[in-house]
Amino acid sequence: MAKLSKSKDALEDRIANFAYFYVNICGFNKTYAYNMLRQQEGQDYDLSQDRSSAYGFYNRHKEKIQAYVAEYQRENREKNAQMRDKNMAILNSIAENPNCGNKDRISAVKELNSMCGLNEQNMNINAKADIELVIE
Repeated sequence: MAKLSKSKDALEDRIANFAYFYVNICGFNKTYAYNMLRQQEGQDYDLSQDRSSAYGFYNRHKEKIQAYVAEYQRENREKNAQMRDKNMAILNSIAENPNCGNKDRISAVKELNSMCGLNEQNMNINAKADIELVIE
């Protein structure tokens, strides 16, 4: 299971853990996050009741949940930026290393271009063309 908050206040723990599940595991699905929170607490869940309970919990603690969500999103952005920079450095070293095979170097350049958005095709397929059939 994920590393979760361990504060003194049980309600604050529930809010932090709900926000963690909501952002990092459940893809911003309140019902699923609440369901995971209940499972973590060892409670049985009833999907028909969890939906209304999840929205009620979210609405009662909306400000605190949103603060945790913003914090988790910031942490995720920082981790992703570090990972992207590390991956780009590795690919760059492969692309510039003459001891690597040509296939590896070309693949590294392609991946770098993909990561930077340089391989997007700019084609306009919405061209207007009239076709006329002439029978003589």
